Amino acid sequence: MLRSLVGMTLAAGLLIGWTGCGSRTDPDRPRTVPASVTVLYLGQPVQGATVTFHPDDSQQRGSTARTDASGRADMWTFDPGDGVMPGSYSVTVSKMTAVVMPDPDSMSPEEYERLAQKMEAQAPAHEVPERYSRVATSGLVAEVTDGEDNQFTFELQN
Repeated sequence: MLRSLVGMTLAAGLLIGWTGCGSRTDPDRPRTVPASVTVLYLGQPVQGATVTFHPDDSQQRGSTARTDASGRADMWTFDPGDGVMPGSYSVTVSKMTAVVMPDPDSMSPEEYERLAQKMEAQAPAHEVPERYSRVATSGLVAEVTDGEDNQFTFELQN
């Protein structure tokens, strides 16, 4: 009994994976069009920024991307690089300083505890102005249109 239940569960999992649940071939999935962004801060490319398109229409889905060393990224909604549903979007851009703890085995327990307390007191900092991370204050918009060259450049200022 247990063996057949495990076998059926495995078969169902393989079938779902094989049929591509949510994949590009899903006929019920909304259509997306290619869209890319470039993020500059004070004229310089921003690497590692998270760009999010927030739909103005509740029937749309948002999309996101993370910029590369040139400040560029391909937006995605369902699968990486699959694009954006056509429509109007408010856009946010954020990049935070990451607080990365070292490997505890790389130092004595006392050193690690001192460092952990010091790092805990430090809040992650915004590397681009915080106002760009909120829809209400970013002032950034994008109109994604089918058949158009949907390449957006966002030049952030202080």
